[in-house]
Amino acid sequence: MGVLGLKRFFGARASSGYDIQQSMAAFSHPGGFGVHAPSIVEEAALETAGSAETPVSRSIVRIAVYDSRTAPPRIEEVFGDTPHELIERLSARVYQVARDTGGAVPYTVIRELTENLVHAGFRDVVVSVLDEGRLVRFSDAGPGIRDVDRALRPGFSTATAEMRRYIKGVGSGLPIAAECMGFEGGSIQIEMNLSGGAVVTAHGPHEKADPPAVEPEVFGSASDTGSDVAVVASRLRVDDGADSDEPPGIPVPKPAPSAHKLTDRQKRTLLLVMEVGAIGPSGVSRELSVALSTAHRDLAFLEAEGFIRANATGKRALTPLGVTYIEGLF
Repeated sequence: MGVLGLKRFFGARASSGYDIQQSMAAFSHPGGFGVHAPSIVEEAALETAGSAETPVSRSIVRIAVYDSRTAPPRIEEVFGDTPHELIERLSARVYQVARDTGGAVPYTVIRELTENLVHAGFRDVVVSVLDEGRLVRFSDAGPGIRDVDRALRPGFSTATAEMRRYIKGVGSGLPIAAECMGFEGGSIQIEMNLSGGAVVTAHGPHEKADPPAVEPEVFGSASDTGSDVAVVASRLRVDDGADSDEPPGIPVPKPAPSAHKLTDRQKRTLLLVMEVGAIGPSGVSRELSVALSTAHRDLAFLEAEGFIRANATGKRALTPLGVTYIEGLF
């Protein structure tokens, strides 16, 4: 294809001074990749295969944190010398910022949407964190997403061989993100950017209503204690539906047959196992922000139902039945 082919692809960018040589270097460098246009990117990758490694400038992504709708956002920059490095750093930082501001968008969702930026070559990426962390928006200046409906269904992908060096590239990213947000009571929205590219927004659930106040119980009085201060104790109850104060390590009884009726949290756990390949209780606890005892119990339940089984390292991986169940969710 050569420079003339890239000129045809970049069009106006080439005439306005866009550095075509830098673009070619990005395609050929192991840490670089181009905007997704399958035939052209594949031709460029073939043409540059075996060439000497060419240094490229590090990629920079901006995170805009809106503490208030009426105030300018705080701006952070995340750098990466390779796609892998940028994906790792950006996913971790966006997740931390969203959590610090009060949000609860799962790490799995943020990671999938970050990896999706590979399709845009991380061109002009901005990640916005709004609504106290409950809304995380990824925008880019890539080729955009032309068929939103199919993009949200498993198996539809525009990933090239070059892109699969950095992501799975099997058409699972956006469907998993959308399913996880649905389980959380939120949603995924895909729109076109103003001048090309895509805008993908993860809408977290609205704040849950505060639990009813617990009336304090008085176990003594001033006359009983000879003091002007009564002895007051409040019974605090923590109930996330999972007896989260159960100490880890206690054997969990095998659950009764449930005809494969899973809770939303158990479905999220199953999707997480599919995403990472194999995982233990501590990983589930960290990724889904649940108590360790809850993670133990959910994994034990899913294993008893036949959806997962322990491997040689003790981590759980999907069984064929688990794969079939997940396919049924979509």
